[in-house]
Amino acid sequence: AMAFLESGHLDRGRKLLYRVLASMNIPVPSSRPGVIASFLFLRARLALRGMDFMARTQDEIPANLLDRADACSSAASGIGYADPLEGGVYQVRSMLLALETGDAERISRAMAMEGAFTAALGERGADKALGLLDQAQQMALDSDNPRGLGEVLAARTIAMLQLGRWRDCLDAATESRALLQQHGKGSSWYLSTAESYHLGALGFLGRLDEAYEAFCGALAHSRRKGDLHGELHARLGMEFPPYLIVDDPQRAATDAAQAADLFPMEGFHL
Repeated sequence: AMAFLESGHLDRGRKLLYRVLASMNIPVPSSRPGVIASFLFLRARLALRGMDFMARTQDEIPANLLDRADACSSAASGIGYADPLEGGVYQVRSMLLALETGDAERISRAMAMEGAFTAALGERGADKALGLLDQAQQMALDSDNPRGLGEVLAARTIAMLQLGRWRDCLDAATESRALLQQHGKGSSWYLSTAESYHLGALGFLGRLDEAYEAFCGALAHSRRKGDLHGELHARLGMEFPPYLIVDDPQRAATDAAQAADLFPMEGFHL
């Protein structure tokens, strides 16, 4: 389920995920009102609970608790870019479960994604988002965890682009890519995200020759891996179709339409 979700095959991944979550006794909202109610309830729980935790090593934590935290983390990232509200439900569950584990890597990852989701509020959520991201990044540094740091920086790229801080987005994406290309086994979604937001930042900054070169590289790499998430973000992730950079409007229109048809899930698409 996680492999399908993180590579962008959302319909297959979501069906499997729901079965996995049910087997772990994690509630799955069955309707849009149910998603909204779950989101509000869990947000209230997190606000009342706070972000305190008791640090524990992995051998002190029940395996089923780690599995539940990982399942919700994958659900938040895999579903969140297509349906932010449903993804937000699993993000809050991921944050609550990560805090319960006391595991620094899981907490820093969940906290970073919490920052990325919070940045969707725009400037009114900027201070909180950046505070969460800074705390998550410091935890990854303190743990001497290069993969975890790469994941946190990938989440930072999402926040920075949503806040219109394109140079900061580019810097975070560049560092995240370097770390995850070397240490990112098991972090394919975060690497694809860093690649995608690197491309988007180049476009917004007007560095179009670099953006087109990055687009070609990201598209070829994603197709070799069968990574639909990476392919769709490469083809649709900039503020304009990439083939306009090389003065080919017909190909740009055709490619954008074909890429949109590939989108694997019905409903709201971010």
